[in-house]
Amino acid sequence: MTSMVSTHLPILLWILVSFLFGFIGEERGLKYWKTFLISLFLTPIVGYIYIHKNGTKQQIVKQTNQNIKKKKHVPTWKCPECGEENPRGTHICSSCGNDLMA
Repeated sequence: MTSMVSTHLPILLWILVSFLFGFIGEERGLKYWKTFLISLFLTPIVGYIYIHKNGTKQQIVKQTNQNIKKKKHVPTWKCPECGEENPRGTHICSSCGNDLMA
């Protein structure tokens, strides 16, 4: 009985740590199952490295995309010369210097 527990304990710990890394990866903006499977099949050490290297990048990208969605749309004028979009109220094109009020 004790030999059976001692042989299965490392495998159970491996799986539990993989689940834990899946949750940590999801908290940092990574996909749960991808992080879990990397930890399970490529060792939890590789899973930790994956979370450490990619987790913060994904979170920054996610935050940036959310910030872009929150920004209000600014009405623009289209320059007749170069076609550049300029905010309304601008009198000179920021790209070519054309007078937009003419």
